[in-house]
Amino acid sequence: MKFIKNNLLLLSLLLSSLFSNAQTSSRDSKAAKMDPFIPVLEYPLIEGSKWTGVIPLKNVTDKPEASTVYKLLFDLTQNGTATGMEDQPNEGLEEIARILNLHVASGIQPKNLKSVVIVHSAAILSILNSAAYEKKFNCSNPNADLIDQMQKVGVRFVLCGQTMNLRGVDGAELYKNIFIAEAAKVALTKYQTAGYVLFNISGTH
Repeated sequence: MKFIKNNLLLLSLLLSSLFSNAQTSSRDSKAAKMDPFIPVLEYPLIEGSKWTGVIPLKNVTDKPEASTVYKLLFDLTQNGTATGMEDQPNEGLEEIARILNLHVASGIQPKNLKSVVIVHSAAILSILNSAAYEKKFNCSNPNADLIDQMQKVGVRFVLCGQTMNLRGVDGAELYKNIFIAEAAKVALTKYQTAGYVLFNISGTH
């Protein structure tokens, strides 16, 4: 039994290392593509890094109706705390900020964007409050500014209650103004039934 436990531990460490390396490699690859555009990037709604910026375009011929209300639903499961990445913003949250910026850059009025982020799986660690995050990772939560900005423009964060229990996270450890659902699956059903358009944010964008 001890042999099996040791092997499982080694396998877990190996998979964690491989995942971390894959994340770093993916980020480096994206950086090579984005770096030339940094001087012209625009941030019409959410400030942030080069990952949240929008490349300006001219002569766009297919635009959304600016006065229509658009409902966006983000299914966030991306792990932002892999080894070596704990002091970096969760790429999933950066992608959500970029999508919001893209919609506003297209001409949609910010007041007409209704956005909800459903948080579950390993993504829960990215919405811990400062004290809980620092206790776990020995650094301040690098996602705080993005979360603050998104909440300020009306983005609603909903956490899976099942994930909370499974990962042993107490409500007092969460970032401010986080709503709790019975389960992510229930919340996803609720908002899609209400007409929200789903975006999967899992690290594969």
